[in-house]
Amino acid sequence: AGLVPSYAWGLGSLGFSISFFLALLSTPVLIFAALRAIWSLSTVGPARKTLSTFAILMLWWVPALIAGGVLALCWTAGSIFVMAATVTLPPILVCSCLVFILTGVEAFRKNEQQRPRRGVDDITFSELGLAIMVAICSFCTTG
Repeated sequence: AGLVPSYAWGLGSLGFSISFFLALLSTPVLIFAALRAIWSLSTVGPARKTLSTFAILMLWWVPALIAGGVLALCWTAGSIFVMAATVTLPPILVCSCLVFILTGVEAFRKNEQQRPRRGVDDITFSELGLAIMVAICSFCTTG
């Protein structure tokens, strides 16, 4: 039982590492797309385009830093949620299933009580005892 939290944290750190690596890997593509978008603006002069390009190239690390913080927060919350779910969901599911089954049984019981009683074709206890003895004798003789 003590291994579940360590596994959950291990999966959370692995997930964070992979997603942060992918965020860093996509940073040059996003910078290239931003520079292409800036330089395609027709209403902006070359001085503003150059200044914007310089700002983007100098502050490239800010979106990566923000992505790292957001990803760390998301993966930490996800790990905590998984740990909480492993502890709370089984009792909740068992209790829900029991409530569902018991209410169904109670509805069936009430429905059966409202039906009119007729004579039931059933065997008596002496006939049941005789059938059990015949079954035992048959088992002993034939194997």
